[in-house]
Amino acid sequence: MSTSPKVVLITGCSEGGIGFYLCEAYAAHGCIVYATARRPETMSSFSHPNIYTLKLDVLEDDEVNSVVKTIIDREGRVDILVNNAGSGAPGPILDMSIDQARRAFELNTFSVLRVSRAVAPHMAKRKSGTYCHHWFDCSSVSNSMGRDVLRYLKRLRI
Repeated sequence: MSTSPKVVLITGCSEGGIGFYLCEAYAAHGCIVYATARRPETMSSFSHPNIYTLKLDVLEDDEVNSVVKTIIDREGRVDILVNNAGSGAPGPILDMSIDQARRAFELNTFSVLRVSRAVAPHMAKRKSGTYCHHWFDCSSVSNSMGRDVLRYLKRLRI
């Protein structure tokens, strides 16, 4: 069994959300973590040196493929993929416009498929890898909840 650190790719890692705290938790367990978000400035306060930030809009095929290629070129693999990027749909569904619903579906469904399809061939080639899919409205997660998540994850063995 290899003792090299696990390489983790996490989408939707803006500060204050679950993705941000997942990055800190995986890094605290010795993993090499690639944190991604549409706006890199929202990931400026990570405390662990094993966390690398990359710009990623999960709605853009070219960006997804570029990020995965960057990680594969640097590390040779992705061991764990956490599809965390997503958004909620505010209010009753009948009050939503079709454009709002379409965007939420694109972000919460097709982006998971897009990122997974970019990573899966590399995992399949190695016959190893783990997918985690989270469909949370991360913007609604308070910092105190995030700290609770981090405390919980610290008890996990990664």
